[in-house]
Amino acid sequence: MKDSIEIINLVPRFLDFYGKAKVCDGESRFETWKKHYGFAAVPPGEEGELLAKELLDSAWDKYEKVIPFLEQWSPDAERIEQHLSKIKSALNFSESVDVVLIFFVGAFDENAFAAPYGKNRIAVCLPIENGENQVTVVHELIHLVHGKIIGSAMNWERSVASLIFQEGLATQLSKYLVPGHKDEVYVEHQDGWLQDCSRDSKQILQRIRPFLQECSAEKIFQFTMGNGTTGRTREGYFAGWKLIGDMLDNGWSFSDIARVKEDDMARVLMKACSF
Repeated sequence: MKDSIEIINLVPRFLDFYGKAKVCDGESRFETWKKHYGFAAVPPGEEGELLAKELLDSAWDKYEKVIPFLEQWSPDAERIEQHLSKIKSALNFSESVDVVLIFFVGAFDENAFAAPYGKNRIAVCLPIENGENQVTVVHELIHLVHGKIIGSAMNWERSVASLIFQEGLATQLSKYLVPGHKDEVYVEHQDGWLQDCSRDSKQILQRIRPFLQECSAEKIFQFTMGNGTTGRTREGYFAGWKLIGDMLDNGWSFSDIARVKEDDMARVLMKACSF
């Protein structure tokens, strides 16, 4: 069966907001953002709203330079279909996929994400203010197919082990499917982060291990956007990159890794990986 790809382009909505907000001060600008745009790569709830305001304030002065690009930009549906086909082949998955792609203007932080969308659907949300990054597109499509394989709704609240599996598979498989870049391109969010984490790899992995089975929005935030146990952001991403990389080195295939059920992920990590 043919895959179904729905594309939602939020860029015109952002441009409408930007035009209205140019005359606003900081506080009224955020109120205008909530009314006319209101889309950001943040967790739900009050904490997410505070973070959304911080991101808007930090990005505001950068938007002017990219407005001409945003006004001319449009999504490439054919390339997306090609990426999806390669991912399904790598994961040995033949069922049809119903994907919603939401293109949005973020805060120049390359923070793409996947989230539940309506009933039994997943939306892949892709920021384009820095240009359309093909590694990021593939990374998020991997999340979607992986979620389909294991029957996951890709909720924000999940186990830390699930975070590690999902991000590890997405970073390592995107490296395989979009080769030719430095490792940092596949996993890093700021310069020097991967090298810094690698220096303290053993400590990061040892300290995250006790939380593998913990399932809470608080812990997911800590190991993604918050400060982890060693004071670094995105320690869950580093753990995924390292541990899933170790599993691949030890003979696991991408297809096998993608089929580990969420309830088994903590056990498999503790058995298959060296902390």
